[in-house]
Amino acid sequence: MKLSRFLPFLMAATLVPFCLSGAAAAAPVTIAVLPVAVVNGDQDNGPPVSAAIEAVLREAGHRLTDSDSVANVLGATRENLATPRTLIQLTRMGRKLGAKYIIYTRLLTVGRPFSATRDSDRSAVMLVNIVDVASGRIKQTYQSAGDFTDRDQLQDSMVPDRAVQSIVHRLLEPFLEMLR
Repeated sequence: MKLSRFLPFLMAATLVPFCLSGAAAAAPVTIAVLPVAVVNGDQDNGPPVSAAIEAVLREAGHRLTDSDSVANVLGATRENLATPRTLIQLTRMGRKLGAKYIIYTRLLTVGRPFSATRDSDRSAVMLVNIVDVASGRIKQTYQSAGDFTDRDQLQDSMVPDRAVQSIVHRLLEPFLEMLR
């Protein structure tokens, strides 16, 4: 058989698996999600934001450390998430939890933004820090805001679920893209 006839088959046999391997999802990693720290707003906003972060990560196929383990590490180290945590503190927590990454999210503000055009306009601003536990360095940091006009929301201080989902997806998409 001539090489010129065999070459297309050889190239296909070589390139197809290579191309498919790039399209395949990356292996899941273990991620520790710390409870969301609410800086300026109703503290009841923290659990729904934490749950949304966990849901997005699970949906992407990643393993999460269980919340009891996170609570135990926070209690044992007496970490107060209301104040900013250092890389050293976050790295130590991540190592104790056996995570590849640790996610520390702060809900910075909930309320009327300065740019509000209507009385019902409200905004939520979140900051997420993702730490690579092995290196002890910030892998990614993002801040995102979401305006909302949820007329069904009874309390001005609570962020509606759809706004939480929207902001969390925007915050985590670059990280999830990096893991693919």
